[in-house]
Order: sequence, then C-alpha cells, then structure tokens
Amino acid sequence: MKNQQGKFSVGTLIWVLLFALAIDTCFRVIPVYVHYLTFKNDIKGRAIDMNHPNIDLMRTGILKKAEELELPVHEPELLVEMTDGNTHVKADWSIEVKLAGGYYPYKLTFSIDSTRPNIQG
Repeated sequence: MKNQQGKFSVGTLIWVLLFALAIDTCFRVIPVYVHYLTFKNDIKGRAIDMNHPNIDLMRTGILKKAEELELPVHEPELLVEMTDGNTHVKADWSIEVKLAGGYYPYKLTFSIDSTRPNIQG
C-alpha cells in the first residue's frame, strides 16, 4: 500500500512479485498439463475403439498425436499390446519447464497406463 508520501512498502512489493511468479508459473505449466490430458484422452479412445488388431497402425496414430501436441514421446517410450480382447497402452515421458521467469528449470514427468476392453464392431 502507498503511505501518505506516495511510497510503496517492501511487503507490498514482495506480494506483487510473488503474484507475478504465480501467474508466470500458471502460464508455463497449465498448457503442458492440457496437452497431457488431451493425449491421455486420445490414447483411451484409441484403446477402446480398436476394432481390428493392427498394433502398428495404432502405434503410428498415437505417435502422430504426440507429435501434434509437441510431446516428447518416441517409439521406445510407447508400449502397445493386445491380449484377450483388451488393448494395453503405456507411455512415459518428461518435459522440462522453465519457471521463475525462465531461470529455474523443473522437470515434469508424465505416465499413461491404460488397459481397455475392445469394442467389437
């Protein structure tokens, strides 16, 4: 707050800086989590709607979606299996996000492990 002389207190300046850091963190982290949730939803949908057992086609589609969302998921980190009418998909990856105005690198690790029964159409 301003005192009567028009100066800001140190406490106010600290709170404003903390608020700015929180906003910066949100702008850097929320899009990464939105891409994770979009990718997770896509994988679950593909696992359910697998009407014909073509694992290579499914793997290619998942990798294209990861590339579209700019996620660092590559062939070795992706497991696609079909057993007894179920489709199992597992993907692991990490993304480094620079927090605090780009000065503090923080590694976010994601994992999707989904087993779904196939819908026979």
